[in-house]
Amino acid sequence: MSIRILDEEERLDALNLIREVFFSMGNLGMNRQAAQSFLEFLSLEAQDLVYLGYYAGDLTGTIALSPEGDTVHLLFVRKERQRQGIGTALWQEACRRGSSEGIERFTVKALKGSEGFYRKNGFEAYGEESVSRGMKYLPMEYLAGREYLGRSVDVTIEVPYGAVHPHLNVEMRCAMGYADLSLNDGVFRNVYYCGSEQTPERMRGIVAGILYRMHSSEPVWIVVPEGYEDRQAIIDAVGPMEQYDDTRVIWK
Repeated sequence: MSIRILDEEERLDALNLIREVFFSMGNLGMNRQAAQSFLEFLSLEAQDLVYLGYYAGDLTGTIALSPEGDTVHLLFVRKERQRQGIGTALWQEACRRGSSEGIERFTVKALKGSEGFYRKNGFEAYGEESVSRGMKYLPMEYLAGREYLGRSVDVTIEVPYGAVHPHLNVEMRCAMGYADLSLNDGVFRNVYYCGSEQTPERMRGIVAGILYRMHSSEPVWIVVPEGYEDRQAIIDAVGPMEQYDDTRVIWK
């Protein structure tokens, strides 16, 4: 068994696999309009996606992601090989690759009937069931990065406490900066440093929370001095900067 990125010729094999599964499973229960829209998507738009393929001898399953790697568009496994963990393996590899590049929020428009798979793999709904091109879907998200909660990190401060935000006319009630390579993954994380009015250029703290914006795959880490636990004060500090975004925070 192996999972790898597919080249241009192999992407054609993946699209043929998707069509084969689609037809073998009764058009996934779609009505005529939805089925036609889905097939048009495969023909006109799906070639530009990034594909991972699961090989067990031949191509057995595939997952297709946006070029940025943060949106799942397609996930199909041959009918006779379903419920054997192949879909989960494909998603986990896609998540691993995306996380290594700093992506900590993944989304999918889960077609009707696939919600259970995504929930089992850690996705949560973040909106109401909708219809697009005749296809019913549920918007779902996966918030990665939980493994960083509670870790100690070094932060470089770019905007100190008490300064004016560089883009918003608000006084900073926390500092802004980024976590450096102490995590050894080659990716920087944007940071709000809360809980201290003294913010020199370099500080160390604990990742107390991760703030996710609805329309961005790049979260902001909330870092605090060790032992600081006033969540309401943190919310009050970062609120003015996030007032125009739909956000949520997961906490340590």
